[in-house]
Amino acid sequence: LAFGLGYATVGLTATALVVGHALSRTSFLLALLAATLALWGIALRRGRPGAHLRAVRDELAEDRVALAAGLIVLLAIAVVRLRSSPLLDFQMFGPWRYWADGLELADAGKVPRESLQWGELYTPAISKLVLNSFHAGSSYLLGRSPLPAMGALLWVASTGLAAGLWALGRELGLRVLAPLLPLLTLTLLNDELRR
Repeated sequence: LAFGLGYATVGLTATALVVGHALSRTSFLLALLAATLALWGIALRRGRPGAHLRAVRDELAEDRVALAAGLIVLLAIAVVRLRSSPLLDFQMFGPWRYWADGLELADAGKVPRESLQWGELYTPAISKLVLNSFHAGSSYLLGRSPLPAMGALLWVASTGLAAGLWALGRELGLRVLAPLLPLLTLTLLNDELRR
């Protein structure tokens, strides 16, 4: 859940600033810091760190083989994706369009009145406002250059998907077979995920 909740925190923080016409590097970083501290405060009220560490230690002791298999698969996916070239993004227009939309929001600090797309001015679409706001905020942290930033975001998304699928397999009771869920998903689903 850390990957999904991290995306939601960054995306919704940036979206709130975009809607309030207040997005800037400083406002985003301060708002993200405040949201992160608030979430940590809530987490610490729900249980002490020592209790969480004991629970992790107990789980490791109970299911070493299954957890080791899952960590090996997760690490393998992370390393393979880390070695993937961001030049693969040249095969699709979507990542470029969304990154450009995010930079547009980052520059304007809000949704601009008009957007230059495909060589003409259009009223910006806001159907992907959280995604575009996420990219705007990410550009403050990762830089404006698309290839390194999209490569980093692809790595986080791929690793997060694999971790989420592994966790789902564990919750379904697959134990040692749970790591097969991300591998099968990446193998059997469409070409875009496999690439």
